Amino acid sequence: MAIDNPEIADVEVKNDENGRAVKVTAKATGVAKVMLSHEGAAPIMATVSVTDAKGEEPEVKIPEKAPEVEGLSETPEAAAGMADEAVEAELAKLDSASDFTEEHKEELKKQTAEMLLNLNATLKNEEIAKPAWNGDFSKDLEQFGLKPGQTAELGLKQIFDMEQSELKVELNEAGEPVSYFTRLHFDVTPMVEIFNGDTAIDKQEFAPDTELSGEVTFTLPIPDASAEKFAYNKVEHEHKGTKEVRWTSRKGSKGTWHVRVSSKKFSPFTLVFTDEAEPSNGGSGWVKPAGGQLQHRSQCECQGRQIRPVAAERKGLVVPLHRRYLSGERVDRA
Repeated sequence: MAIDNPEIADVEVKNDENGRAVKVTAKATGVAKVMLSHEGAAPIMATVSVTDAKGEEPEVKIPEKAPEVEGLSETPEAAAGMADEAVEAELAKLDSASDFTEEHKEELKKQTAEMLLNLNATLKNEEIAKPAWNGDFSKDLEQFGLKPGQTAELGLKQIFDMEQSELKVELNEAGEPVSYFTRLHFDVTPMVEIFNGDTAIDKQEFAPDTELSGEVTFTLPIPDASAEKFAYNKVEHEHKGTKEVRWTSRKGSKGTWHVRVSSKKFSPFTLVFTDEAEPSNGGSGWVKPAGGQLQHRSQCECQGRQIRPVAAERKGLVVPLHRRYLSGERVDRA
């Protein structure tokens, strides 16, 4: 016995006290042809037409895997090309660009390419980047028109946006070229892949600005250079015109620094590196800044009666007014 379209129905021959019978189990709407052959007789051809499938309810699965990643280079050659453009674009903004030699530029591009490769490796690491889905997402899947007997496999896509991110280049106090990110921008999107049995038949993304029934925890990577330079990090998120911010604790170690972020609302997330600590009224959840502007408290170290900024001033870096005042120095803008 054979069926030309097993996605529509399962067919089997059964023997009982009444003789032989053909059992048809519908799985989805559609048409399938069945051929039944037996000894000493011509094959019997039949058509199975399912207009209202009565199989099992759709099943929701959450695979144990890292997110899909786009926008980041997977090969050294691709990372080098991406880094070349980013460093040249940043140097073009600086009045002090003439201070950078060709050797400096090559070193900056090398550092940036290594950062891009590391960001990609962190997000591909299942132990670090595997999303955690907490809740019942059945209602969220209704929009995809799942049929009885089908399986929906949830997943996450994270797209890195270099143009919306912020790369900085400078010469440190020793005159050495340094490249680091101050902002990393990711568009995070839930996805669903639909299966008939073991066969994948469709893959779709949820609409922009989706709000799910449950919460998803995912990973945003931190470059080593940013972790070394800045004391804190926060995540900025804008959903349907509302800005939210959350300070996050770093996890991992050199080469695997990252933060874990939980949210029901999905649209772009920006990981910001800063020397400003969380405001005392920040709490542990998402905070809506007053007036739509992010307001933070500066973090300083106190030594007796002297107050000095945490971050050291570096060549090519504009020092904010409050730091200039606290340090007693006057620093002119470039």
